[in-house]
This record gives sequence, structure tokens and C-alpha cells, in this order.
Amino acid sequence: MYALGSDAEAAISDAIGSYYAFAGDEYAQYGISIAYTEPEQITAAITASTRSAVTN
Repeated sequence: MYALGSDAEAAISDAIGSYYAFAGDEYAQYGISIAYTEPEQITAAITASTRSAVTN
């Protein structure tokens, strides 16, 4: 999951926190912590995925 902009962290927290609330706070917090909130993170993920697809 990702969100960009000045309220990215709040958007992620709202979306993931409520979606995974059934699984418990620890699980929801983990999801929030690994979500992308910077363009560079998204670019790196796309690049890694592209490289994986080409080499496999």
C-alpha cells in the first residue's frame, strides 16, 4: 500500500489501521510501518519488481 502527499502517513494509518483492526494493533501497526509514503520508495519497488521479472 502507498500514499503520497503531506498527509500520507495519516492516510495510511486511517486506511490500514481500520482495515486490519480485526487482526489486532500489532498487525495493523506493522502494515502501517511498511507502507510507502515517499516517491523514492515506490520507484525502488517498481525497479526491483521489473528486475525480478526480467531475470526470472
